[in-house]
Amino acid sequence: MKRWMRAAVGAVAALMLTATAVAASPLDGGDPVLSSGIDNGVTLETSTATVDGEAADFYTVLADGDAYTFEIASLGHKNATLSELVKQKGAGADTVAAINGDHFSFQTGIAMGLAVTDGRLLTSPVEPYDADGYFFHTLGIMEDGSVAVGENPMLTMTFRTADTTLTVDRINRTRETWVGGQVCLFTTDYGASTDTNAAGIEYVLDTGEAVLDPGETITGVVKEVNRDNDAAIEDGTMVLSASLLCFEQIKDIEEGDEFELTVSFEDEDWNDVVFAVGGNRAIVEDGEPLPFEYAPGGFRSTGPRSAIGVREDGTLVMAAVDGRSEKSRGLTANEMAAYMAEDLGCAYAILLDGGGSTAISVKTEDGVHEVINVPSDGAERAVGNAVLLTKKPPEETAGVGGADGVMMWIALGLVAVALAAVVVAAVVLKKPGKNA
Repeated sequence: MKRWMRAAVGAVAALMLTATAVAASPLDGGDPVLSSGIDNGVTLETSTATVDGEAADFYTVLADGDAYTFEIASLGHKNATLSELVKQKGAGADTVAAINGDHFSFQTGIAMGLAVTDGRLLTSPVEPYDADGYFFHTLGIMEDGSVAVGENPMLTMTFRTADTTLTVDRINRTRETWVGGQVCLFTTDYGASTDTNAAGIEYVLDTGEAVLDPGETITGVVKEVNRDNDAAIEDGTMVLSASLLCFEQIKDIEEGDEFELTVSFEDEDWNDVVFAVGGNRAIVEDGEPLPFEYAPGGFRSTGPRSAIGVREDGTLVMAAVDGRSEKSRGLTANEMAAYMAEDLGCAYAILLDGGGSTAISVKTEDGVHEVINVPSDGAERAVGNAVLLTKKPPEETAGVGGADGVMMWIALGLVAVALAAVVVAAVVLKKPGKNA
């Protein structure tokens, strides 16, 4: 994993398409790019380009990173379409665009990678590789504005009482019956209840207003011991759910016990993450497209693609390409990498779920969100999560409404006072005396 600071990214390199390298740009030409503003500081670009002699439809949203941010929308362990996820977010005018998110399990509905929004941990990631050789990567934006991409960063999670120390295996992921000795932590981001079977014991934790903030420790009291499972997850609580195979480890936990819960990334730099989304893999790093050397299955073929990225100057990028139709060819994963780096100028980017999941929406003039691409399934697919483009609160922006703006006006005021003093002094020095 490499990290990027806005002032430290070098020039973009053009790579040739080989078994281990990527073309400089997949586009042969096409119609002019149509550009329109969808909000102050946000631009929508649409175009039909030619790739290997075939047409492909492109949709891109570009946003000022000082005024806008990425967020995650999710229904926990329930799938929903992009339109439904935008609606449930309830952000109203604050959400100006959205794109489908991470790959997800068709069995559980849960996204495969790390998910963090506004510094709050939504789901822990799966291992960076699976038995079939698929990669699972993450793009993260840190509190200082730097960006990190690479293999899923792994978490260390520990629950302690006076008599018990437990390693927590996963956060807001299904307690699987075929995996022995599993300990899971559930928050309200998972849903109304844990939806578990009877093969475990669950501990309702009184956590007050605490949220899962990586690098921090939550303290509280065990509110209830639930042996019926499927415990309710109410505001101000989290639920620790353990398989019965963990009985020897959990048997001493009792109602009323005080506890400490610590969640931290193994790479502590990731504890500063404020936004993170998973994808099959990172496709741009340090301004260079990254090749899919293994490219299993559908990644070698053309199809609908979705990706997000960040430019050197902090511009946030959302991009979708239609595919699997006579009207639009789509791109391979390697072509999408080249497109994000060479055509859209991303310093970092990650490939999101694609195929029938690809969908991108923008807010129209009447304030309603509208899907602007053509999903290849013929309708929107229910997905695991979505990435939203939202306005930052005024106090976080670098404009005149934020703290930086206040400091700017103070500085300008001091400069004006200083200039006025210089002018007055000059006038006094030049003023003639009575005998002149």
